[in-house]
Amino acid sequence: MANVVADIEKIQTGLTPNYLHDWSNAQALKEAVQNIAYGVVKSGKRAKIYYDQHEEMHVIRDYYTGFEKKHLYIGESEQRHDSQGLGNFGEGWKIFLLIMARNGIRHYVKTVGFDFWGDLETTVHGTQVLVIKVKPNTNNKGTKVYVDLPREDVELATRSFAVLNGIDMEYINDDSIIPNRKHELWVSGVRIEDKESTNPLNLYYSYNIRHRELINRDRSHPNAELAYREIKYLIYKQPKEFIEEYVLKALEGEQYQDILRGPSFPYGDDEHKKVWLEVLSFLHNCEPHQLVIKSSNPAVNDEAKQQGYVLLDTPSQWNFELSYLGIKQADNVLNDRYDVVETECHYSSTKGKTPLSRAKLKVKKALGLSSVNDLPEIRYVEKIENPVNKLEEIFCRYDRSLDVIFIDVSVMEDEEKLTRELLREAIRRKYDAKTSLDFQLAYEEIALRLL
Repeated sequence: MANVVADIEKIQTGLTPNYLHDWSNAQALKEAVQNIAYGVVKSGKRAKIYYDQHEEMHVIRDYYTGFEKKHLYIGESEQRHDSQGLGNFGEGWKIFLLIMARNGIRHYVKTVGFDFWGDLETTVHGTQVLVIKVKPNTNNKGTKVYVDLPREDVELATRSFAVLNGIDMEYINDDSIIPNRKHELWVSGVRIEDKESTNPLNLYYSYNIRHRELINRDRSHPNAELAYREIKYLIYKQPKEFIEEYVLKALEGEQYQDILRGPSFPYGDDEHKKVWLEVLSFLHNCEPHQLVIKSSNPAVNDEAKQQGYVLLDTPSQWNFELSYLGIKQADNVLNDRYDVVETECHYSSTKGKTPLSRAKLKVKKALGLSSVNDLPEIRYVEKIENPVNKLEEIFCRYDRSLDVIFIDVSVMEDEEKLTRELLREAIRRKYDAKTSLDFQLAYEEIALRLL
């Protein structure tokens, strides 16, 4: 309801002094200041914060067009449907006025066409409620908040908004990582965390996220899991210079949560993924196709390194996302086929007469086979090449998918070398030996049998 008495209009809100009973003066002032911050966003002109010697109150002002009286009613918000708005609840001014009135703090707001302030009045039911008192003025530019609070409270409230902290508008209007501002999280232009806070996000870089559903009522904490998901994708979209710094911090073991959790890579083809692969391979001093994700089995990692792969040294939490870059697990690459160039080669099959025949017999004895026919098919090749490490010399290789042992024709007359190479690949087959540890255990068994 609204009454006009001696040029003072009254808007009864229904808010009692018990509403938000545990809020501090600084929290309440933040509700008023967010309206000033919105005025800065809309006008593009910086706020002015100063102490008025005549009024003996601090003043925070913008240079926007003011707002309408209807926005002083509960549930009404000028900013709710504005993508640039910092408010969403329609309670900002009312909360500020209520708590100032409840705590007996001198205050008033001068906007375009009218002043207003809060007072407590008793209803016919004996309950005190906030009444907003409004009177006309001749002001035609901007809004000023006057408040008799200590400077510390004013600083605490004003430093909570990006546009009042010297951050360029380009970093407020879009999702962004704000340069040169470490340990800060901003949601829709409101500071949620800085380096002194104990918020679980524990950031290293500074972010601004334009999603108001992340903010709780008093703008103190975000929805942490939702914020993390937003930040992971925000990290992914950054330019190469940032990616290099970010990956380097991860490799150096920085423990900030946004570094430990890593980026979020989208499904499907994306040109920006190539930038991440380029940076990861450069900082690991290898080609992109050499990178593999570490196994939980140290022996698998050793074998992968022996085959020319390079183990990623990024945090283990990154592993699932890295697969979207096409990087394989170390456990899987050991099953990959080697490139071979087969050739026709005819050797006498007279039992025991050729180096290959004698090598087969020795391998049969070492492995405890009943016949040389228990060995797999053997094919001859001109070249066996490791596609990861093309400089590696390979003379014999078992292909599990074909159940075939390929042998380089260049070693067919070297019985000692042929036996050693054939035995190793036959062990791969019989013992499903993929790692150095697998081979070690198999050799120990073979040595005991021969002894």
